[in-house]
Amino acid sequence: MKHKITEDNKDLLLIIIISVGVIAGVMSSSMINLVMDKISVTFLTSLSTSFWRNTIFFTFFSVSLLFFGKVVDRNPAKKMYLIGIGIFILSCVFSLISILLKSFYFFLVTQALQGIADAIIVSAQMKLIRNIFPENKIGWTFGIFAATLSSSTLISPVVGAFITRYAHWSFIFVFQLVLALFSFILGLKYIDEVKEINYLKKERRFFSLFQFFPEEIFTNKKYIFSCLRIFCLFFASNIFWMLAPSMLQVIYKLDLMTSAIIISANSLSVILLAKKFGVLSDKDPVKCILIGSISPILGILFMLLAKPNSVFLIILAYIVLGISGAISMSASNKVAMLSVKKENTGQCMGFFQFLQFSSGAVAASFISLMSHRDGSMDYSNWQFILYVIILIYIGTFIFSYFNRENFKISQENLQS
Repeated sequence: MKHKITEDNKDLLLIIIISVGVIAGVMSSSMINLVMDKISVTFLTSLSTSFWRNTIFFTFFSVSLLFFGKVVDRNPAKKMYLIGIGIFILSCVFSLISILLKSFYFFLVTQALQGIADAIIVSAQMKLIRNIFPENKIGWTFGIFAATLSSSTLISPVVGAFITRYAHWSFIFVFQLVLALFSFILGLKYIDEVKEINYLKKERRFFSLFQFFPEEIFTNKKYIFSCLRIFCLFFASNIFWMLAPSMLQVIYKLDLMTSAIIISANSLSVILLAKKFGVLSDKDPVKCILIGSISPILGILFMLLAKPNSVFLIILAYIVLGISGAISMSASNKVAMLSVKKENTGQCMGFFQFLQFSSGAVAASFISLMSHRDGSMDYSNWQFILYVIILIYIGTFIFSYFNRENFKISQENLQS
């Protein structure tokens, strides 16, 4: 028993170390969104122009996932992980230089570089998880991974607010640089790549790198269904999470501090329960996928029932949605990862992550269609959108239920 506990603690430490690599990137966007007004002042641009940073970052991040997933399959994942963190460190240094030069265009270039760095890191993390951890702990691993990332989303607004209150906003990049250096040192010292040597992609033709879509998207039924399901889930959740923070203030008449506390309830529920549901997804991933497809409806119903200042119902909604995400994501990632051959993990999981982020662009387009011409939104718009979200979740559940056999993991997919 003592040996087992030691091994479990070792695995826990290892997945936290792997997860830490992308925390700086996750915190970056959250903290930068807090200082968009200050960015516009520094670079003498309009506020709307400053938001081009997000467009540039997420475009380069999502597209780079398609390319670097395949690169990771051809190279040791630890090496690619460290290269990604190294590029991220350079992007922080260049960001500081762009602020000193007051060059907004140079700043956008640095953020594009940061998006590329995060794509390399995420692709390498997926391959490291597949190579290092046994199949019966993949769900648990993704649970810890989700909890670690949720911790960063929880504390990043606090850290960002503290930095901007007591220092210039550029110190956000100093903080990221220190965190990235710490991640690099931990990864260099503790991540072992010996186990992955036999699973490098043998294909070496250069131009095949630009075959962005994995073959599995056309031939592997289990992987295809996993991709379709995750796109629908993220489309629905992105619609909600893009709108909900502003709706808390506009529709439900809550002040900024109360809204922030409510939003944190979601991250807290993921942090507290992700590990438990990760273990459950290792035991029965199909059940987790089905529950994770239908349970968000309860959270949306709470939002429909809530009236102005109905803090209790709204907190319940955020907790339920957080729990639903914790139930679903570990199982979804596990099934998608183990439905493909180990040597194709980087490219297939890169495409899987790409679908999650690209669904955000589709969600944003849907929101603009539902808004008034001046971009505003009233209660009737919000209510209609919530009903649409419920319909998407119902459709996803029906699709998942009738195709549940395709979410079972078979040994043939575990062979390389």
